[in-house]
Amino acid sequence: MIVNGIVTSLICCSSLSALAASPPTEVKIVRDEYGMPHIYADDTYRLFYGYGYVVAQDRLFQMEMARRSTQGTVSEVLGKAFVSFDKDIRQNYWPDSIRAQIASLSAEDKSILQGYADGMNAWIDKVNASPDKLLPQQFSTFGFKPKHWEPFDVAMIFVGTMANRFSDSTSEIDNLALLTALKDKYGKQQGMAVFNQLKWLVNPSAPTTIAAQESAYPLKFDLQNTQTAALLPRYDQPAPMLDRPAKGADGALLALTADQNRETIAAQFAQSGANGLAGYPTTSNMWGDWQKQSPGCEGHYGQWAAVWLVCAGVHLRYRPARRGL
Repeated sequence: MIVNGIVTSLICCSSLSALAASPPTEVKIVRDEYGMPHIYADDTYRLFYGYGYVVAQDRLFQMEMARRSTQGTVSEVLGKAFVSFDKDIRQNYWPDSIRAQIASLSAEDKSILQGYADGMNAWIDKVNASPDKLLPQQFSTFGFKPKHWEPFDVAMIFVGTMANRFSDSTSEIDNLALLTALKDKYGKQQGMAVFNQLKWLVNPSAPTTIAAQESAYPLKFDLQNTQTAALLPRYDQPAPMLDRPAKGADGALLALTADQNRETIAAQFAQSGANGLAGYPTTSNMWGDWQKQSPGCEGHYGQWAAVWLVCAGVHLRYRPARRGL
């Protein structure tokens, strides 16, 4: 139930020709007493227009840095210390390929990207028109202003985080470094046996709720036609994963004991009053609470604000409902 709500009605103007031909429709945004936005619209484009609008209102600088960190333009605003980071990011995607995939989407899917971008831009226009009142402090600190978004930017938030940064990362070289070390220490046969215990392909004793006959699948390897780290005889360099953990000025790993971690969480909670969910203290400020309704269903879930397709939550029930966020 929405009470004491602040209602914002937007007349959204579509950038898509098919939508532009239709009569203007209001997007209704209702913020409840907790500041939670409730978005109501009659089609996909306008729904995501409202979505992009409120995300820009609440998290404009976070979204800006999410865009830059997924496209490799962080050093433009944060300096040369991030040049190597940007180079690594730019090696992970091919812009022309992403744009071609966007062009091949259905009209419904395109309307998600376009609506989100147009909603973001509507708020950005207001910010740039009244920077003294609306511009987040971080933009002033680093000396730049927010720029317009396009569907490519919206898509790259997903591509750069969910697809490249998380899903597309592998540990093949790290595994080969481990296998090399184990064989050197224990010999070829015993080293491989230890490796198979640590890095098994299939664990038959793993608990599962799926019947065994439903989950059985063959493991096929064609090393003649596959470019994998398994083709390399050994790996004698430091494992790539050694560069990932945080280190101090002396090069030692920065690690927290369980007690130190609890103390850190308690101190940050005392300072911010934020809860400790979703990986707190590292990621809780990235998450939002969302409810989605569409004809026939409704669900509640937590979602990283920048990624419009990824969420973790619960489907409540089927029921006729107006489309909304």
